[in-house]
Amino acid sequence: MHGVLSLIRREHLHDTRAGKYTACCTQRTQEAHNDMGKKRYTGRRFHIARLVFTPPYRVGGTQRTERSASRGATSMDIRPAMADEPFFVIQKHDAQSLHYDLRFAVEGALKSWVVPKGPSTDPREKRLAVPTDDHPLEYADFEGVIPEGEYGAGAVIVWDRGPYRNLMAEKDDPLTIAAAIDAGHVEVWLDGQKVYGGYALIRVDHTADRWLLIKMDDAAADARRNPVSTKPQSVLTGRDLEGVRAEEADR
Repeated sequence: MHGVLSLIRREHLHDTRAGKYTACCTQRTQEAHNDMGKKRYTGRRFHIARLVFTPPYRVGGTQRTERSASRGATSMDIRPAMADEPFFVIQKHDAQSLHYDLRFAVEGALKSWVVPKGPSTDPREKRLAVPTDDHPLEYADFEGVIPEGEYGAGAVIVWDRGPYRNLMAEKDDPLTIAAAIDAGHVEVWLDGQKVYGGYALIRVDHTADRWLLIKMDDAAADARRNPVSTKPQSVLTGRDLEGVRAEEADR
């Protein structure tokens, strides 16, 4: 027999001068009866309902809307591995199944997650993210076709990239990005061409090492946008996956 108690709690995840992130969670406390008929505590599970950003003032004095085309040209000319600030890259990868590889430059390597459906700009949507092997920093610029028979065979484009800021470093008990990953709770501010604003990566299953990628509810959140479907091209070359495959086949 199992008894389950559910309740709603609000947990402050991030406090800075710019505001506060709050997670609205459903806490499920599970109990089971042992052989003696006594209740035995078996653990808690948290369902993250929403991450809310509540600034005391407008950050930077303006609200962020859709990126202008002129802004993108300068950023695309900067090799991420050569930049002074930490960077992220999202590579669209058509291997055995189409997915998106989210990578952060951390301590000389690209810490990576596979995001099957890609990032969302809607805070209500939680996207599964599964950790994968670290990659060298140089891989951040890779576009092309990985040959059949090799690991990850298929077409790859740089779908988005830009600098990121570690929001966990701004907390009262600051964490480096590496320490935040180890702790299973990452909060970053992304400044990409297609995705931007606050995002959280939260480990929800230690056994299977499953994470959720969640858009913060901030000025950059927009449930109407869906860049995964409306912006399929590379931010480096403007090619889509079909274009990459066609060019590789002509060589």
